[in-house]
Order: sequence, then C-alpha cells, then structure tokens
Amino acid sequence: RFHACLSEYGDSVKADLVELINDQYAVFVSLSGQMKAVEQKSIGLEVPLDESRGFALDFRQQLEDILQSADEKLSRRAAITARVRELERFTRNAQLMQRVRRTLAESEVQRRREVDGSPLTGCIVLENLAGDV
Repeated sequence: RFHACLSEYGDSVKADLVELINDQYAVFVSLSGQMKAVEQKSIGLEVPLDESRGFALDFRQQLEDILQSADEKLSRRAAITARVRELERFTRNAQLMQRVRRTLAESEVQRRREVDGSPLTGCIVLENLAGDV
C-alpha cells in the first residue's frame, strides 16, 4: 500500500512538472538560450583568467623570494649583532686587564718604596688594588 501511494505521488509530480513546462515553455526555451550565451561568454574569459592566474602565481613567488631574502638578512644581522656584543665584552675585558696591569705596576712601585716591608703593608697594597679594580 505504501508503495502504491508513493508511486501515485510520483506520477502526480511528473504530471505537474509536464504541465509547468507546457505552461512556461517560452520561459524554459529563453532560459536555455540565455544559459548557452553565458557559456559562450565564459569560454572567452578562460584565457584572460588563466593569464591572470599566472600573474598572481608569479607575484606570489616573488613575494616568497623577498620574504626568504629578508629572513636571511635578519639572521645575518642577528649574527653580526652577537659578534659586536662579543667584541664589546672583549674590549671591556681588555680595558679592565690594562687597568689591573697599571694598578699592579703602581702597587709594585709603592711596595718598593715601603721600607719596613711588613706583611701588613702587602695586605694593604692588595686591598687597595682590589678596590681600584
């Protein structure tokens, strides 16, 4: 029974569709013609769209190349900055070493001037040296 109802409903829908097409035949024919015209126009757009796609892909590749170059340059810059910091630390260390040498030389001169040569004098000289550094 369900199958019969469904079959009857299908036949009814088909009949309604045939009636609609018959009533609106001119519109269906016109629509078909319009669709063919759109299809013809779209065929003419394929070549320019393909060219445009090619330009877009080339542009994208150029941008990727620029980004890669920028990344490489930023990496080199970071390495150079690290090297500059190392050189600054080395320079500062060399200056401190020079200052220590100078202070040691001065303390040696001062120690030689001391006549008593007591151990306390040597400790005072070393303490002054540590304070100067």
